Amino acid sequence: MCVTGVNVVQVLFDAASCIKRYTNVDEILREFFDLRLKYYEKRKEYMEGMLSAEALKLANQARFICEKIDGRIAIGNAMLTLFSCVKVLHWNLFRI
Repeated sequence: MCVTGVNVVQVLFDAASCIKRYTNVDEILREFFDLRLKYYEKRKEYMEGMLSAEALKLANQARFICEKIDGRIAIGNAMLTLFSCVKVLHWNLFRI
């Protein structure tokens, strides 16, 4: 049994949350293309921000290790606490 020429009408919510009738899949894709592109851009900006924060954190960790090896930072019996070392050395602070 083969049925040809069947016209399927789909009733869906559009980008503005209103009910709209679509006659084919291409019409649905064209309707939501701009909306999807906007959300891809938002996700890209978010991921760039997260990656730059991670890169800054890793750069600070590498800097701390190098300065500890070079002897510029003395942790342990030193008078300075770690937070004051961060303030004195003008490190970029970040939130976890």
